[in-house]
Amino acid sequence: MSDKIIIEEVLWEKLEEKGIKQPYDTDHEEQLAKVLDHWDASITDNWDNRNSRWFYMESTADGYEVYVAKCGEPNNISICEDVYYYENGWLDELPNCIKDGANIFFSELEAGNYTFIAAINETYEHYFEDKVEEMQDELLDQGWILQNDMVVDGEQERT
Repeated sequence: MSDKIIIEEVLWEKLEEKGIKQPYDTDHEEQLAKVLDHWDASITDNWDNRNSRWFYMESTADGYEVYVAKCGEPNNISICEDVYYYENGWLDELPNCIKDGANIFFSELEAGNYTFIAAINETYEHYFEDKVEEMQDELLDQGWILQNDMVVDGEQERT
């Protein structure tokens, strides 16, 4: 039996050696930088035709704020599909846009928008889960075994 047993502490240590921290140990700016780099995406608050996804606030004729989430050309807005009266739901597609490697316009980038921070945190959690799985596979390939499982001929058996 191998002395190399994969336990959470080992995973966290190995990931930390690669500069990957657990979500609660990582601030928003670091999470944002990691996910954008990992999925080759970008987020800017500069209106630019290179952007393919658009998230911004707009005022209605009677002074209400609405939220726009648009894929593609920003000048072709569908009231039914792209405009949100409330902030919840507005950034639901942001994690997928990042994972698609999109160039994203976000008008509230510097405002510390809570919904934006939550979307980035969700995206970082997906990134972290992927990295944990990759590290576990890497350790298994190096002869490590799982804490409560033994790998026998490519199959896992409970001990």
